[in-house]
Amino acid sequence: MPKGRKSKVDLEDQKQVFTKYAEILQNSNIKSSDRIFLTISKELNFKMSPLALFISLKRNRHIFFQCHDSLLLKQTTGESHTIKSASNSSCLTNASFEDNDFDLENSKQKETKTFSYEMDLYDWKKIQPLYAYQRRTGTNTYKKYRTMPKFKWSNLLKENIYKYTKLPCTWTLKREKVVNNKIFVKGNCSQCTACVQIKSYATTDKIHTIFCKITNIDKNIKHNPKKKFKLTPYKRQQLAKILKYKSAIVVHNELASTIIGDKKDENEVSSIPALPSLAALRQIKSEVRKGQWFDSNPIISLLAMARSTHKNIIRSLSVHPNFFVYYWSEEQIDYYNQYLRKFERVTVTIDATGSFFQTMRLADGTKITKRLFLYAGLITGNLKLKSVPVLQMVTDAHGKQSILYWLNQWKRSIHRTPHEIISDDSSALVAASTEAFTVFSSTKEYIKNLFSILEGETSDVPSTFIRLDSSHFIKTLHNLKCFNDVDPRIKYFYIRCIMFLKKCEDFEIAKEVILDMIRVCLCQYDDDLTTSTSSDCQTSLSRLMARLKNIDLDHTVKLSCMDDDQLIYKTEEYHTAGIDFFVWLDDKIAQLRQKSMKIKEINKNYIFIHHLYLNLEEFLENFHCGLICYVHFSKLIILLHHRQELRATSKL
Repeated sequence: MPKGRKSKVDLEDQKQVFTKYAEILQNSNIKSSDRIFLTISKELNFKMSPLALFISLKRNRHIFFQCHDSLLLKQTTGESHTIKSASNSSCLTNASFEDNDFDLENSKQKETKTFSYEMDLYDWKKIQPLYAYQRRTGTNTYKKYRTMPKFKWSNLLKENIYKYTKLPCTWTLKREKVVNNKIFVKGNCSQCTACVQIKSYATTDKIHTIFCKITNIDKNIKHNPKKKFKLTPYKRQQLAKILKYKSAIVVHNELASTIIGDKKDENEVSSIPALPSLAALRQIKSEVRKGQWFDSNPIISLLAMARSTHKNIIRSLSVHPNFFVYYWSEEQIDYYNQYLRKFERVTVTIDATGSFFQTMRLADGTKITKRLFLYAGLITGNLKLKSVPVLQMVTDAHGKQSILYWLNQWKRSIHRTPHEIISDDSSALVAASTEAFTVFSSTKEYIKNLFSILEGETSDVPSTFIRLDSSHFIKTLHNLKCFNDVDPRIKYFYIRCIMFLKKCEDFEIAKEVILDMIRVCLCQYDDDLTTSTSSDCQTSLSRLMARLKNIDLDHTVKLSCMDDDQLIYKTEEYHTAGIDFFVWLDDKIAQLRQKSMKIKEINKNYIFIHHLYLNLEEFLENFHCGLICYVHFSKLIILLHHRQELRATSKL
């Protein structure tokens, strides 16, 4: 329909057709491409195109549906719900909105909610209309008008709507008009047909009342819980200030508590449209951190930090051939030296993790580094005190030489080496710690020295003792492949035997326990249980059960292995002083293996005996035990190089 030309169909004829389809046409979200306009165009013999009908509907809606609206208002007045605000303000009725301030497109109301709340001066200033100036076209004069502050008002109004209605709607708000100090806003939900009208009045100088009316609410429509209110730049800026000092999960929980109180229902929290998602908060926090970089390129940023603000913290930095950053502060060095003066025994725990860093990349996605790990050393002087980090390293090189260079550089900054080093089961970390903090050049020499002390051949105690972390030690035992698909009672029996070795403080008793374990492992058959003479396997098993029954292990393990009745306990003397421990062990294993072939009845512990024997033999070669004056036997267990590495070294 050309602009300015009179329509071929007068308004009365259009009204008759539009009233026929009033239920569909009153949807405020209807589009010009809807098939209903093509249907109406056919009924009018194509005197008006579908687009012309759509434009006419928008312009003359108040004429077409005036009678229909008044009828609907009478039907829905009794069904409208009124919600009291937190400030106990008076409830509103539909009549509160029956003025000329609003000219919204009414739709068929399935449910209506009307409420009001009071806004204090602090919140009102965020949405208070401001004066703005617009230059008139072709002149040097300016037009003065009032408008709402950009990006500030929409999020606040949306959050308050959810606070008082708990509706899962994701609102799209639009400023309708601003009159003096009053605001008029309308909007609709992007997921359903609900519409909202908002207007404000000044109750006092410091209190403003906000009136809201939500129409056409259909609770049968399911809303997407992942869809949230759009974060405006102002809202993102406010969250960035908070996330600068707090983690994303903490801020997420605080916002959830503010909106829904002390409830911790995960489904309820995830379905709040006013609550930003955890991923969005983490993205904002990442942007805040990147904003503090000296340069967008991480390598250039690190170099700038090492030459300026962090020159007393970053000790060494390399990019090629391997990437690494060694860093510790003067305060950490002073703290370590104070620990040495205050406590008789100081322990440093060294561990590594790869969960903190991502692979560095250039802007085009090219990888700069391999997988990065954070190595950290934590000092402990007393079990009641918390551990404090005293040295750190970030690197993509995880070999012995890289770790050794880092430890040597830190050692030059301190007054004295620690009394004890605790590490995980990394052979590179153990070897580097041995070479850095002891006089021995290899782990094998360090083990040999400790066994010499146990055998009484020497009394030269190392200045720094190196051992495995107990948690890693127990985890390694539980993850042995030989224990897969095995009765858990048998598994925990052997694990508890090895844990007994960890607590043992007598080297001769340790040897006896080791022999009993090997004897049970290698025994494929038992003698007839009805005979009066028990086999060596039964004797060893009973002796182990008696030892395990009388100890209290510091790690919680549910054990219900076998019957503890009629335990037999016998002791044997082993005179092995001056004999190499591994040579002695090989002889005993050979003797026990010959005896095990002569017995006839199946032993239930032999289900996985061959594999356990291989693992146990490797354990005995890869662990060392010691008894050094003030150091307990439990502190002298350490995981060494693999068996193949030991044999290769011995051949050389």
